[in-house]
Amino acid sequence: AIQRADHGFKEIGARDRVGSALGSTTILDGGVTPLTVGIKIERRVLGAAVFRGARLIDTLRRHLPSAKAGARSAVASALTWLTEQYPEATVGIETLDVPDSRRAELVELAKTILREQGIALWELTVREVLESYGLPDAPARQICRATAKQLWPSLSTGTNSDLISDAALLGYGVQVRKCLAAVDEREEATGS
Repeated sequence: AIQRADHGFKEIGARDRVGSALGSTTILDGGVTPLTVGIKIERRVLGAAVFRGARLIDTLRRHLPSAKAGARSAVASALTWLTEQYPEATVGIETLDVPDSRRAELVELAKTILREQGIALWELTVREVLESYGLPDAPARQICRATAKQLWPSLSTGTNSDLISDAALLGYGVQVRKCLAAVDEREEATGS
């Protein structure tokens, strides 16, 4: 079953000043606040975090059965639900360097499903996610998770909070990269 975390998300306020500037709608598309979904898949669970601009608006945790067919079906079901709820969203997914693993197989399945549905997809490695936050070394993941839980306190509660924090870091990292890419495109177009 799909579990949603309904924690009454609200704007963070002063601690989210930078995020609010990065989520500016005029940079990207002239007024419509962009949606971004960050997805992290582990062996037995899928986690997702949904952003509208800089605001975390939803999370999803989906248990993946131990049987291969069941896990594949659960991933497909969760992605279908996400794309039905947020059809205009860009999706960021964490990719793996280890190609022959259950996780890698499920990530590849997810990428295939999203591409078949015509969803804009960004693929980032763990290293790229950490570099988005200026911390490329090994202990940085724990530091980033702690930061995510400070920015979005609702991530501190419930099961799999580290998984959902990783998905949020990924989603927000993609959101920032989208903004920076849009600025680069504008500058190239205007010759600035």
